[in-house]
Amino acid sequence: MLTIVLLLNLLVTIIFVVMNIKNPQKAMLAILFLAVPVLGFLIYLFMLAVIVWRGKKKQYDRQSLVGRFNIKKEILHPEIKKELDVVSIEDAMAISKDTEKRSLLLSQLKNNMETNYKALLSASNDSDSESAHYVASAKVAVYDKRYNEFQIATTEYNKDIKNSKALGDVLEKIIALIDSELLAKSEQNIYRIQYCTLFEKLDALDKEKLDLKKYEQYIKSLIALEKYEQVNIIWSNYNKDFKTEEVFMKMLDMYYNTKEKQQFYKVIDEICESDIVLSFEGLNRLKFWLSEREKNVIH
Repeated sequence: MLTIVLLLNLLVTIIFVVMNIKNPQKAMLAILFLAVPVLGFLIYLFMLAVIVWRGKKKQYDRQSLVGRFNIKKEILHPEIKKELDVVSIEDAMAISKDTEKRSLLLSQLKNNMETNYKALLSASNDSDSESAHYVASAKVAVYDKRYNEFQIATTEYNKDIKNSKALGDVLEKIIALIDSELLAKSEQNIYRIQYCTLFEKLDALDKEKLDLKKYEQYIKSLIALEKYEQVNIIWSNYNKDFKTEEVFMKMLDMYYNTKEKQQFYKVIDEICESDIVLSFEGLNRLKFWLSEREKNVIH
């Protein structure tokens, strides 16, 4: 009897690995299934059932708890509360029946479609056409809403192009479009060009209306548009209060891609000396580059 159970456990484990061959992280669960026959599957299914029941957007990230490490600067530490709140809906969708998928998607969208739709984008190509339709409808609804808000803000600004508040509102709406994950790259770049032009106008008109979010998008847009010389000039005079983790990482990417070794190292040192609180991912990345520099492998 025990032999039959073990053979069935092995067979189901193999099927699980084959079904998740494109998802190595998930396929690694096979180790649990083999180490703890039957019970391993029960633990896995129980955890997924809890996710579905609670309708969470995000999934507990074990690595963010057990993978902590210290860098030379103690001030560089991850935002633990944020990192433990990392979840995906993919596992819940994978084990759910079509009716359960639809219920899960609808509950997420009804809760807060404006923010939750991003967590559901992976379901756009789901095998259940109705579930995929829910996500597609949400994408259209969110895009239409953000585009209409942009149009309204632009109309108000055009009534008085010297109105800094109206111009600031237009920039906010463009950021919402760029960061929506609903645009093709070419469309994003069109909005980035417009954003940079309007940002510079607001900079000349009323600097007090330029907050961290607007500065961050400005740098990110210039890098995405490959206006590297302009980025270098701006970065050298950039207010340290506006240097966020995302901007730092974008600068590292830029200098790495353009093979500017000294500038790359300079940004790493600047991160280490800053008061910025890094996420687990950012901290991991910084640790990697610090170790690579010690080995002197960056050329």
